[in-house]
Formats: sequence, structure tokens, C-alpha cells
Amino acid sequence: MLEALGGGGIQCCGKCENLVEEFLSLYALRFIDFGQFDMNDINVIYDKARQHKFSLIRIRVPEKELLTGRVLDKFPTGVTLVHDAGFLNKERHIMKADERAGGNCGEECRMLLRHLRPET
Repeated sequence: MLEALGGGGIQCCGKCENLVEEFLSLYALRFIDFGQFDMNDINVIYDKARQHKFSLIRIRVPEKELLTGRVLDKFPTGVTLVHDAGFLNKERHIMKADERAGGNCGEECRMLLRHLRPET
């Protein structure tokens, strides 16, 4: 079906790292969307995904990794990040830190956080 549609992704909840090798065999796979990425060894999965040029979606990261830019060392490309700021003031704090750092958390990070930013 993925090939017929020109490519697509798989949404995966729970522990699915044992299926990654099977996922890699799908020619038209473009991404894996993780509902519960923390149940998997995301570093191993990321290495495999990067080698095969498919993305990982909904990777949750701690605030400190966003504020320091360390998230880029861990995931330099091919991920869509999520951070549960909890409330608007916390989100603004992260956005301001990213702006001061010259946008080091990456476009994906800013896009996901921006949905909470009020229109000005």
C-alpha cells in the first residue's frame, strides 16, 4: 500500500524496536511515528533510520536538551521533536532560549513549539 501511495509511514505504539528490521525492508517507508518512543532504544532505531534515510516522528525530549541545543548532537537530522511544555509561560521560556542561541533547537523544534505561541 505504501508503494501504491508513493510512500508513507507507520505509526507505532509500545515497544516496536524488534520490528525495525522489517520496517527497513519496506521500500516506500518514509517515517515511523512513535506514540511511546521511550519504550524503545531510540538511539539504536535512530542510527538505523538515518542509514536508511527515513525519519522518526514524535520523539520527546527533555527541556534541558532543547535549551542547551544538545538535542542536535543526539539527533542532527531526520526527527520531529516534541516537548510537553505544560503551560504557555514554559513554552515562551524555551522559545526565548532558542532565539538567544540563534535557533539551535532546529526548525522542527520551533514548528512544534510554535503552535502554542500566540499570534501577534
